[in-house]
Amino acid sequence: MQGSVMHKKLRSATIIETVVALLILLISFSAGMVIYNKIIGAGINAEELRAASSAEFIADSLSHAGVQEDQLLQGNGGHLFEVRYTADPQRPGLTILKVVCRDSSKVLAENIRLINAHEKD
Repeated sequence: MQGSVMHKKLRSATIIETVVALLILLISFSAGMVIYNKIIGAGINAEELRAASSAEFIADSLSHAGVQEDQLLQGNGGHLFEVRYTADPQRPGLTILKVVCRDSSKVLAENIRLINAHEKD
């Protein structure tokens, strides 16, 4: 059995063909990883969603309570909510309520709304 295999010439890939095939696979996989990382990095993470929801809740609560004072609020999770009221220069009688949620290093969410400056709910 071994004698017949020895005399038959087997066709196989050379080392250069194998290296070229591996390089093509490496390039295609690295391009795929770059695309995957860009897609994952472009999405909104859960922390930003929670911060946006909390900022909206705070803006709703303050506007319904009729509070119109600048404040700094500490949220759970180490978030700092900065509440600012400014008069709208284009529309007299309206106030701009801006709630900004910050982490230790960056802005996570902003909520801006117009409220009536003289009316209390």
